[in-house]
Amino acid sequence: MTGFEIKANDNSECCFQQFLYNTTPHLSFQPSDELYNLSLIDKHTGLCSARIHFFAEDSIAYSSYKAPFGSVEFASDLKEKWLFQFINEIETYCRQLNLQEIQVTSYPFCYNPLHSQLLFNGFIQAGYQVNFMDLNFHLDPKVDFSEHIHSSAKRRWKKCKQKGYKFEMLTGESLKPVYDLYVKSRSFTGIPVTMSYEKLKMYFEAFPDQYHIFAIQDGSNTIAASICINPSKAILYNFLPFDDPAYRHDSPMILLIGEIVEYCRNNNISLFDLGTASIQGKPQSSLMRFKQNLGAKLSPKPQFKKVLL
Repeated sequence: MTGFEIKANDNSECCFQQFLYNTTPHLSFQPSDELYNLSLIDKHTGLCSARIHFFAEDSIAYSSYKAPFGSVEFASDLKEKWLFQFINEIETYCRQLNLQEIQVTSYPFCYNPLHSQLLFNGFIQAGYQVNFMDLNFHLDPKVDFSEHIHSSAKRRWKKCKQKGYKFEMLTGESLKPVYDLYVKSRSFTGIPVTMSYEKLKMYFEAFPDQYHIFAIQDGSNTIAASICINPSKAILYNFLPFDDPAYRHDSPMILLIGEIVEYCRNNNISLFDLGTASIQGKPQSSLMRFKQNLGAKLSPKPQFKKVLL
């Protein structure tokens, strides 16, 4: 590869801004000891032009392991042929590690449509299959939230406004009572609690500028909240949304989503990611309908897979 060289487990500076989940500090929080990376290094600048991190477990390479996505990130001016060659080198390296399968979860297309399409083409050309395609939904903060939601959602939004529920951005000091509400909400709906308080607290302490708590208050009571993450400065991800079951008839989550959209608009955030409405590609119809009623747009989020024979 004229002008470039492939390096394993290299920590050279990247010539592009990485998503939070692919940075070394965030990767260190994922529960696996076998972390590897493969980088495409520009010989002239010494900078990394493309990189993928992956974890190895049970002879499978996961990119990423316990984060919303991993995949390849690369410079915008990197030529397609070099990107595709780099994708081919991922398999070569995994074979050297005696791994038998590669699973790459990519970011939603809405994060970077051009890069997403290039990655899709590159992985398919390299013989990967689409293991599944999750259904991701997002809102554009430039669009007026109240004017583009379904009439039924708008009635609930107005009802919350009339009742005087207030929007607040809480500090990390409120994390414990907010987490207790999360557990209460999950218990009511029968959905498993997927993150411990201790682990969540570690994230807030390690990434205070990227982890946020948004809430709707009825007086001093938190009745709906969301823990949100900035994967990048321009994107906000609705990581853990939940509400008080006693207020569910008012749908304060709709008011909360609308207020977060306004927060995004006022803070130069161009995309509010509401997350997926599918499990390994299988649609969650009620959740999908809820997000569509809020005016959210669909964006594919692929996972690629290749078995190394």
